[in-house]
Amino acid sequence: MAIADQLGYKVELLDNNAFRLPLDAVRQEINSPHDDAVSQIKNEVERLRNELVSVDPTKTGQIIEIQEAIKEKEGQIASGLIRSDHSWDVIGISGLSTQYKYIKQFVPICREKHPDALIVGGGGFITSQPHEMLKWLPDLSIGVIGEAYITWQEVLEHTYDRDWKKVAGLVYRKGKTPVLSKMRPLIPEEDLDEEVPWPAYEFGEVRTYLANSRLPYCAESMAVSCIRLAVLTSYGCPYQCTFCTHLGTTPHCQSQIYNKKVTGKPFRQHSPEYVVNLIQHLRQTYCINFVNFLDENLATNKKWFLEFCDLFADSGLATLMNWGMVVHSRTVDAPLLAKAADVGCKYISFGGETSNKELLKDMGKGQTKEQMAAAVQATQNAGINPIMSFMIGLPGSTVDTVMEDLQFYIDQQIHVAPFFVTPYPSTELYFKFKDRIVEQYLTDEEKEFLANPTVDNFMKSRPVEYKDMRPTQTALKKQLATLTENIKDSALERWVSVLDEATTLSANLTEFDDVTLAGLRALVSTNVVDLSVKWWDMKRLEKMK
Repeated sequence: MAIADQLGYKVELLDNNAFRLPLDAVRQEINSPHDDAVSQIKNEVERLRNELVSVDPTKTGQIIEIQEAIKEKEGQIASGLIRSDHSWDVIGISGLSTQYKYIKQFVPICREKHPDALIVGGGGFITSQPHEMLKWLPDLSIGVIGEAYITWQEVLEHTYDRDWKKVAGLVYRKGKTPVLSKMRPLIPEEDLDEEVPWPAYEFGEVRTYLANSRLPYCAESMAVSCIRLAVLTSYGCPYQCTFCTHLGTTPHCQSQIYNKKVTGKPFRQHSPEYVVNLIQHLRQTYCINFVNFLDENLATNKKWFLEFCDLFADSGLATLMNWGMVVHSRTVDAPLLAKAADVGCKYISFGGETSNKELLKDMGKGQTKEQMAAAVQATQNAGINPIMSFMIGLPGSTVDTVMEDLQFYIDQQIHVAPFFVTPYPSTELYFKFKDRIVEQYLTDEEKEFLANPTVDNFMKSRPVEYKDMRPTQTALKKQLATLTENIKDSALERWVSVLDEATTLSANLTEFDDVTLAGLRALVSTNVVDLSVKWWDMKRLEKMK
């Protein structure tokens, strides 16, 4: 924050996860459908959960004030959270697409209390849908797309002249039209340690995190004596699963955002020394005895991982604490697992998603059922507890594929409560099924108008906005394309407004109806084999009639 200090700004940074309560509600299992959106939630929760962090540049850019923002009820918004006794120059609001419902309420409060402030959106919600967010949030000034480590400093430099075309990685308005500045390159791996400092754990409510340390992943993480914090060592992912977003860092996502072909490998990782030094700091400062790594695939680089294990042992940490991680089934083998177990690894979470060969191929998972089974068995043999996450509701799913997954759970002796497939904004699934999502959130009146665009049907679909502005059929015909786009845009916003973690069904991409899909999830989650088979046989008989 040295830039803020030099320019004399007052900056308030708001973590929108502050408006999600109760605290336990966000402590989802780490074996989530492996997308950066969910990982980022957990990472930010561990750092700045339930707080508003104020930055006063007159104190050499140090964060000097923390406003508690813990709510009695989930989603409750209190206007007093933005301190009106300060005149803020810049207000930064971060959040994921799943927090949009709260951001939508909060941005106008910021604007009302600080009409001249630059209100900057950042994080997944703006990166995934930059044009839509500036349209849906008229009080938002600009948005930072992707990684903000460098962009944020440049935003502060241009706060007064607001010459945003000079700042890469932004969405801003030219007149009333959202436009993008040039794409911000990702920070090269060789520069990560210098450009990205350790998370500011000391400015978070660490006591709250430590009081909620226990995780149901292994005996050590569930022990009453567990004192845990989370660590992230890498950014991006080497895999290209269709359900992942990675917050604007994948070539596919960048290609969609900037409407041009983008290539490259977004996965980057801090040095083993950086990570071990950070954990030593957390051990010395907070007396932690457990670390859960939030990386999508901690062992992607085998050489890096083995070096990390050696440094972890040499530092003496392996005799003081335990840890757990998420990895891809293709990246583990017996020697690697033995090394991990020797230095304190107690659980490994694998993203299985499905055991069906064709569905695995369609989602670009890059693994087979046999590789998953082998990884689970090898992990057990190494004395490490294996965890698996699966999803239900993949496009192309049938009763047979669901039962195939259930059989895999039984064969591997694992308990799985599958997540609903959720086409989060900017994922490949989102772009492929966007029209289908919109269709599910159109009102009956809107559907009737789109099918039969008469004036009467239009007025039924927009009874409030146009109650005193009944158009003629001629005018309606001229504006039909724009009106159609606006109606579909409204439906899309309704969907984003109900997005949540993937334990909630928000969009159905299968041929099952919603009730059947939810019922199938309940059956396989409880491993009710007899009932599942009976239901399966009943459906087969229905097809034969």
